[in-house]
Amino acid sequence: MIDLSDCTELGDITRCHGIHGEVVLKLSNLQYNDIINMESVFIEIDGSPVPFFVTSYKERTTDTLVLTFDDIHTEEQAREILNCRVFIDSSQIIQDKLQTSSADNLIGYTLVDEQFGELGSVDEIMVLENNPLIKVRYKNRELLIPFHKHFILRIDHKKSILYIKTPEGLLDIN
Repeated sequence: MIDLSDCTELGDITRCHGIHGEVVLKLSNLQYNDIINMESVFIEIDGSPVPFFVTSYKERTTDTLVLTFDDIHTEEQAREILNCRVFIDSSQIIQDKLQTSSADNLIGYTLVDEQFGELGSVDEIMVLENNPLIKVRYKNRELLIPFHKHFILRIDHKKSILYIKTPEGLLDIN
């Protein structure tokens, strides 16, 4: 059984969108920009969280998204999940919009790049105006990596690992 304590509530499915199984999700406390990636969600059906794989999602308004799921292709199927609460694994959202209060909690996390592997331990999150940076010691030098949702793949709080995709060429600098 899925433990919803590791999840964040996204909101409620409020209505169908079209005839091909798309639904409208009314966001509760998050915005579209807070989501790093949404590969799957948990929909609470009859009190139990049920996993659904997300085919696509897009912003409809500032507080609504249009979602398409792998296994829902008709309006009738979509109607079965209307008014259900939707949860997402907390590692798929930007914690506290990457500001200092939550970013400081990442100090000491292992930084792992998808191409280069383990880079080191997060020494500091430097919050500069609109440009937060991850400071890590890599190959005997200080490396500053943009702390931006486009470079963060996921955060594993249980294992204290921050998975990233560094900007192209950043690690090639001598």
